[in-house]
Amino acid sequence: MGEQSSARIGGDDYQHLYSWYLMLPLLADNCDYDHVYVEHPKAGAADDVTLHPKIGREIASQYYQVKWHATASGHYDFEYFIHVKKPSIPSLLQKLFESWKKLKEETGDVEIWLVSNWPAAADFIGLIREGYELDESFHLKGPRSKVGKARKLWCSSLKADERELAEFCRALRLRLGFGSTRDLAAMVDDRMSSYGLKSGDGPRKIVLSSIRDIIKAGGSKKKFTLESLREFVSENDLWAQAVDNPKVGLTIHGWTKERFDPEPTVEIDWTGFIDRPTRRIPSQGEWENKLLPELQEAKKVFQNSTDGRYIDFRGKLPLTTLLAVGAEFPDVGGFAFRTQQPTGSETNLWRSDTPPTKARFRYEALVGSDQGEDIALFLSISGDGRADAENFLDENRGTTSGLIYAEPESGSGQAAIRTAGDAVALADHAKQLIRESRTKYRAKRVQLVLFAPASFGLFLGQKLNAVGRIVTFERTADGGYQESVTIATG
Repeated sequence: MGEQSSARIGGDDYQHLYSWYLMLPLLADNCDYDHVYVEHPKAGAADDVTLHPKIGREIASQYYQVKWHATASGHYDFEYFIHVKKPSIPSLLQKLFESWKKLKEETGDVEIWLVSNWPAAADFIGLIREGYELDESFHLKGPRSKVGKARKLWCSSLKADERELAEFCRALRLRLGFGSTRDLAAMVDDRMSSYGLKSGDGPRKIVLSSIRDIIKAGGSKKKFTLESLREFVSENDLWAQAVDNPKVGLTIHGWTKERFDPEPTVEIDWTGFIDRPTRRIPSQGEWENKLLPELQEAKKVFQNSTDGRYIDFRGKLPLTTLLAVGAEFPDVGGFAFRTQQPTGSETNLWRSDTPPTKARFRYEALVGSDQGEDIALFLSISGDGRADAENFLDENRGTTSGLIYAEPESGSGQAAIRTAGDAVALADHAKQLIRESRTKYRAKRVQLVLFAPASFGLFLGQKLNAVGRIVTFERTADGGYQESVTIATG
């Protein structure tokens, strides 16, 4: 069972990699094809990946079966194509033939492709031309020749006459001995790079995982057009970013004091105000008298620099502190940050001006007190924070009329935000929720609690303009919440 499972996984990966390989040319403006399907719902045995030409292009639709074999010892010959393992299971040739008959009636001009890592046998390979079609000699050899006898067996297996077999074989394409999974991965990497995408093991794993999810979900998402493929690439953060290093840097020391390379343009030390073990955070007075003035002086430095609006940010700080830093460098002021964000075993550099994906929150209102003048918003991204949200509401019933509990539509957890685009999209939606909640509940202030990655706190801070007064809360050492910095956004 373990070997079967491994073989199945290997076969699926090979199929999906090949599908992705064929899909990538859609990104070219002059591509002949309008759309590509993975596991086409009406293509029979030739459904693994299908290519459909644009209107007016005089080329055939292509339907593929991709077969991966775990061992390299086998090959394709005349007999293999018509071999029947069980009476109830058609041969490979029968499956392709039936798919062809159905598709040519529905679609017209079609090609049926078989792609496999197994090569053709020595006495069969000579009949496959450079374009992967069978040579005409297959149809012209005499009935007593080996090819003629094989042709007769094929006709008998398919219950077809010579004319119908010839028509089918002229639509058949045999790309045999295509290569190993490693060879295919190298070809995919090369093609991804040529279309401006990231390449390598990590991006390929993302592609395979996403294609598996799409096939499992089914429906219209299995159809890729130029637009939906670009959206797929953006959502999975697959575009290769040109090297664009910020010319200026801001480092703020909080929980720890570290040295970063290169040396920052502005360096601020807040270690005396922040302590992780005790969860000490700056008071509002310290913010107003010390921390905010330091941020404002830093902003002046960057504003007076030619390249000062794109800032390399470093620092390990509480979420509410990051929020306040972002708020002092708003995106409406033209500022953008590049910051480190750990994702799994890697640390990536995320930009706050990355185009947003379609990530959004789902949310619900929890009832509070009629006497409360504030509305609370609990953004739970990194994990399930519902119990904490309910406790927070109980502890603040005197001031809070209700609480909006929100988590990503894709679900909360460490992988809820996979890309910078996800973080930007959720920050955009969070700003919208803050504004809508304040208006709907006629709240004097919004109480904001974050359970989120560091980059989200920084990026959200940059969005906080014209949304009223926001009171933030930071987690305490005993699992409760303490009031942190209040941000006046206008």
